[in-house]
Amino acid sequence: MERPTLILLGMAGLLAAGLGLSIYAGTVVFEDIVLVESTVSAGVPLEVTAPIPPGMGIFALDIQDYEDGMVMRAHVLGPLGYTMASVDITSAQYEGTFETDESYEYTLVVESDSTSPVNVVGALGPIPDAGKTSLGFVSLYMLLVGVVGMIVSTVYLVWWRRRH
Repeated sequence: MERPTLILLGMAGLLAAGLGLSIYAGTVVFEDIVLVESTVSAGVPLEVTAPIPPGMGIFALDIQDYEDGMVMRAHVLGPLGYTMASVDITSAQYEGTFETDESYEYTLVVESDSTSPVNVVGALGPIPDAGKTSLGFVSLYMLLVGVVGMIVSTVYLVWWRRRH
């Protein structure tokens, strides 16, 4: 087999490995995050409960039927029902963090004053550690090297075939 073809196949293999690692990294990073989708209206809150170890927790909201001027409230409740974090949300997407002192099942409560139902996706869980998030960067670099390598090796293959 010709040398440029081997290089092209090697870059294709690197690209495939980067894609596979990217998919794996996506599942590992979000494996401890609990997602709940529900309809929220006045008197009908969204509740998401997740076990979180000591350290930092994260909560996020995606308001799918967001309209300008809409205000929703989100509270993270900790042990004994006290509020760990509370925020008024005035945009379609929001992400916040809070500190946890002990392992416990924390609860995200999303409320609305609107009488019309609003579709909301809520997420709650621990912040992924650096080892898990670094997998995403490694896969990104593998994909980048694979794509650039494919382009360069294709140009080299065309040049090599014209020469021989």
